[in-house]
Amino acid sequence: MGGWPADYVASGVPLAGRAAWFETSLATMQRTWQATGDRPRILLGGTVRASFARAATDMSDGWVAPLFGLALLQAGAAAVGHAWSEVGRQGQPRIMTGRYFSLGPDAQEVADEYIHHYYGPDYFDVARADTLTGAEQTRGELLRLSEAGWAEVLLFPCSGDLAQVSLLANALRAAGTSSSERQFLAAADPATERSSA
Repeated sequence: MGGWPADYVASGVPLAGRAAWFETSLATMQRTWQATGDRPRILLGGTVRASFARAATDMSDGWVAPLFGLALLQAGAAAVGHAWSEVGRQGQPRIMTGRYFSLGPDAQEVADEYIHHYYGPDYFDVARADTLTGAEQTRGELLRLSEAGWAEVLLFPCSGDLAQVSLLANALRAAGTSSSERQFLAAADPATERSSA
């Protein structure tokens, strides 16, 4: 779904009434999963009150935050947690966020072009502010998110160049400055997961 009008134009789906259409789609999926007994784990996104309540329903395991803005992440997680408690769900909702990254010699230019192309001038500054364009910044942001309580962070490259994967791995393997940073980055490093499998 999402909120970009161009996506709806390209899909031939009307922008008006999308919330009701989404609710109908979710209900259809839930009935199918109940019939088959094969339900995947579901995280729902959104930044309005209805989306926080939706993320706390039985079909959802939690909430996916936008890819930028620590304050938005914190406020949204609190709202989902409140909705979760209000409906009497046990435990805590799973909260996941993400960050864009662009590494290498042309990191700044690639990030600028990608973020501007997708978000346009209205949202460029806020999205670009949390886009990671260096190894030290990447490690620092992941540590900041971890210390704020979020260790589930998806990293989205601003380029389709497969070299970005190696550059990211190298950034994550670089020596940390503290034991907490090394512990978090070891858990985030794909090579660590492979070696422990």
